[in-house]
Parts: sequence; C-alpha cells; structure tokens
Amino acid sequence: MMHPATFNTAQVCKQFGAANAVMSPGSRNAPLTISFARHPDIQKWIIPDERAAAFIALGIAQETNSPVVLCCTSGSALLNYAPAIAEAYYREIPLVVLSADRPPELIDQRDGQTIRQFGALENHVLGSFQLPIIESRTDEKEYESTLIEGLKKASGSRKGPVHINIPFREPFYPISDQKLSYHPINSSNTDSELRPSLDIETLDLVEFKRVLIIVGQHPPDRELTNFIAQASAKVPVLKFPLNNLATGINHVDGFIDNQQDLKPDLLLTTGLSVLSKKLKNYLRRNKPQKHIHFDPAGVTVDTYNTEPKLISQDIYQVLANEDFNSCDQDYLSNWKKNERRAKNIISDYLDSSEFSEASVAAHILGAIPAGSTLHLSNSMPVRYADLFGIKKGVKNESNRGTSGIDGCTSTAVGSSLVSNNLNVL
Repeated sequence: MMHPATFNTAQVCKQFGAANAVMSPGSRNAPLTISFARHPDIQKWIIPDERAAAFIALGIAQETNSPVVLCCTSGSALLNYAPAIAEAYYREIPLVVLSADRPPELIDQRDGQTIRQFGALENHVLGSFQLPIIESRTDEKEYESTLIEGLKKASGSRKGPVHINIPFREPFYPISDQKLSYHPINSSNTDSELRPSLDIETLDLVEFKRVLIIVGQHPPDRELTNFIAQASAKVPVLKFPLNNLATGINHVDGFIDNQQDLKPDLLLTTGLSVLSKKLKNYLRRNKPQKHIHFDPAGVTVDTYNTEPKLISQDIYQVLANEDFNSCDQDYLSNWKKNERRAKNIISDYLDSSEFSEASVAAHILGAIPAGSTLHLSNSMPVRYADLFGIKKGVKNESNRGTSGIDGCTSTAVGSSLVSNNLNVL
C-alpha cells in the first residue's frame, strides 16, 4: 500500500515551481516514480543513466530558471549525480535530488544496493534532508514539513541543489483498489525562503578616477544589460561570452599583461566565475584601492585577493543613478586602444592563416545565427569563444562552476529539450 503523503510528493514539488522531473529506473524509488508519472502538470524525462540524467536536469534548470527534480533508486545510483551537483552548487542552479533509500536498519548490514546515502552529497548541496518512513500521523507531518524545508532551501535567496533522502520499506506499490489523489498543501507553506527587503546603499564613487567593471558568468538580464550600456560609455566594462553582455571591452585575453595604465583605482564586480586566468593574475598583481562585489544572494568570494566589500544587492539597483562623470576618460581610452590592437592582431592572423583548428573555430563562431543558444565546453572551445568573440544576440552557456570537462553534452541536451532556440554545442 502506498501512503497518500508519499504519493503527494510530486504535488509538493510542483507547488515549489518544479515543472520538470528527470527520472532514472529502479524498484526502491517506485513510489516516487508513480507519484511523478501520474502528475498531469509535471513533464517527465526518463534517463536511465544517472550521471547523464543529472547533467540533463542541470541543462533544463538553467534554461527554465526553475527547480528540476532528480529521482533515483537506492545505492550507488545517487553517487553518479555528484559531478552535476557540484556544478549546480557553484553555478547556483536549483536541483532537487530525491533519492530512494533502504530502511535505516539495513544500512551497513551488507544488504544489497545499500550504502550510506544521507549526507553523501553534503559538500556540494545547500542542505541534506532525511525524510522518515511513514508509519504514523507524526511521521506523515514530518515527511511533508521536511520536504517543504528542502524545497524552500533550493529556491531561496541563494539558489542551488539540495538532497532529500527518502527511505522506503516494501511493498512499494498501491494496492489494487487504493484510491490516490493529489492535494494542494497549505499555500502559506510554499513561500520560498524570505528575501530581505532591499535597502539600497548609497555609494560615493567621486574619489575614484579609474573605475573598472567586471561581470562574471551571468545569464542574459535586461536590467543589467541596460545599466552596462550606460556605464560603458564612461568606464571600461569587460565583455566575455559567458556574461552575455551586449556592450563592453572584448578580447581581454589578447592584450592583458602588466600594463600599469590599465590598473583600476576601484573595481566593481558582479556575477559568478571569470574565465580569463590572465585577467585574474593581472588583478592579483595590480590590486585596486577598493573592490566592491555585488551579489543579491550574499555569497562572498575573494577571487583577486582584494578583500572585497560585499553588497547583497544587484549592481544596477545600487548604482542606478551613478553617471560616472568624475571618471578619467583617458582610462577608458587606454582599454579601448588595447582592444583595437588585439582585434587587429586577431583579424590579421585569421586573414593570413591556413586551415587550422583556430580558424575553423573562428569561422563557426561567426556563423552562429542570432537567437541561438551556444553551449561551450571547457578547455579550448570556451577559450576560442573568449578570444574571437561571439555574435550579438547569441545566448552563451558553459559549465564554468567547476570548469569540468564532463557533462557538457548532456547539459546541452537538457537545455535543448525545453528550448525553442537553435542549440549549438
């Protein structure tokens, strides 16, 4: 007999925005499979290989900007999720892992398909949650409340993966005359983690003449794009394929070395990781007087060893009224001069070079039509894109959370499953 609360698992996930579930086969997770299979408003994707399934879920989540459920059976199946979960953690992408488990009394008793599942993904999830085997009304309440707690964590102010471990005892299936139906949970319980109300900080930037703006990996964002379009007329903003900006200084890797005339007084940053190793090393050697990092999720990192001041708000909200009129225009001119020189060198090389891997990469990148989504795998492909640039209007994605060489194909497949764009890997 299946417990109604277990059957309702899919409904709870749907109320937290999970409209897609990636399922892998097994018998221990049969109660969860039945719950999701019968739900009319959740799109199911059946992927037998758990490692590929996790990256496909990552691609779906990055494309839809909403939580995606991953469901597997007990044992080592869960461990195959680890590479994609690590990527999701550093990319702040909401994945909800529902792993079926054996009963607690069987763990470490040499029973088949039984490992220490709870906490197995601990280092790369926002939270690990253990649900009870439902044997009483108290267990039922705990099952639902803990499930809700995990889903809130995944879609809170800082998004990311969570692991919800669910042990089951046999039998797994409904009995022949059992009536099962979905029921909405209390709407007051479905509010995502409360976000702090904005208290826009006022920054006085007048004392800084050489201001540099760097946006790390970032999905397309209209408000950010509009802010950058205005700011880039007065200060250098560095443009990389993965920050999806429409304007800015290109080809940075082609010219950044140790030029003192490019050293900023003030560094303003937002977004996730930055691809260019040369740029990171340059800023570590040529530290600004001040570094301010904008991150609405409140995540602080010190990529450039500059001890940045963290502001937990969007850069375009805090600096909405900043005109940058006090900034040194020669500083912007120096960046543009270096950009032109690098562009000319690249152009001369492509005009004179024979058939080569680099020339083919440049040709293909230039041929991708606007409106497409370009998925860049790691190592050379993403660096070719950074060096040669991408056509305006192409959305760019890459697994740069951990910068691993695995999973790029499955991630692109996942994105294409829920996208109307041309997807190019």
